[in-house]
Amino acid sequence: MVGYKDHASYKAYLNNGERPDERLLPPLATNSAGSVVLNPGELYCRFRYNGHEICSESHQFSSESALRNHYKNVHQVIPEERRSGRLKRSVENDMIRWYSALGANIQHNWVPRKAKVRGYSPEPQPSPSLRSLQDAQEPAPIFGPQAAPAENGEAPGGAPLGRGRRPRRRLTRAQRRRRREQLQAAEGPRSSEDPVKNEDPEDLM
Repeated sequence: MVGYKDHASYKAYLNNGERPDERLLPPLATNSAGSVVLNPGELYCRFRYNGHEICSESHQFSSESALRNHYKNVHQVIPEERRSGRLKRSVENDMIRWYSALGANIQHNWVPRKAKVRGYSPEPQPSPSLRSLQDAQEPAPIFGPQAAPAENGEAPGGAPLGRGRRPRRRLTRAQRRRRREQLQAAEGPRSSEDPVKNEDPEDLM
């Protein structure tokens, strides 16, 4: 099974080193002890002053530890203590869902590692985030079916398009003939001396 860091949704979140549209980022949550909950793999600051203006540090931090130190030293908030060791498969799956929901602008105010409900994260609801509704224009999704593909032919975030890429639809013989007739009508009548070009052999049978 693919880990969350190898999933296309996480690569889209990385966004080439620049923090994604702040309207896609859910507000910080706290656990029962009052510590800020940071999810595995987070590398961008989500701190908001008075719940509105987001931190001006929009660059990607070099590591999760660097981001945690930023929260402690700059914003004077204590991140939740990290668990040591490898993530369980259930947590990996939760993180794929979390980053997928974030990138697709789906409401996901649930926290995969919340202290009281670890391992019992509810499904995200398929509706726009509350923050995005405060703006006149919806934030552009960076992951999912509504995200625009990159110009280099890759999926958002640099993930290569898989086998699900829809092949070019082939025209029927009648559609090809109709298209030729439309082109000929636009070009005007053709002289009998003009050579016939690009005729479909099947159409001449």
